[in-house]
Amino acid sequence: MNPLKVILASGSPRRRQFLQALGLPHVVRTAEIDETPRGEESAPELAQRLAREKALAVAQRTPEEERPVVVIGADTVVALGDTVLGKPAAPEEAVEMLRDLRQEPHVVHSAIALVRMEPGGAYHIESRLNSTRVLMRDYTDQEIARYVATGDPLD
Repeated sequence: MNPLKVILASGSPRRRQFLQALGLPHVVRTAEIDETPRGEESAPELAQRLAREKALAVAQRTPEEERPVVVIGADTVVALGDTVLGKPAAPEEAVEMLRDLRQEPHVVHSAIALVRMEPGGAYHIESRLNSTRVLMRDYTDQEIARYVATGDPLD
């Protein structure tokens, strides 16, 4: 019997590092999904939906001969009050976002979804959400600029 193949449905370097640190062999296949919030979707609902959609999209396009397979999808959404903050598209946007977040309580919602895709297309999906209240200290503009220059806020 072949070992179960694990696919990470994310291009995030942090998620790859996490699986590598666990010693979990895996391949990376990114999912192309619409990450736009829907209507009155809350931040935790958005994180959960995106994690599930990413995992399911990659699982469904996995060739039959590679099944059974487990696909891991994940997403993180930050909420400042009722405002959902998207991933910054440019360094300037990251600087502005971090300035807004300093010394303001906000919540980081992280969701993970696992899809086990069987031969023939049957699948089972499990997902979990963790929400953490965060309060950043009053970082200086110089500290924020140095952090943004690492590229970490953009990945």
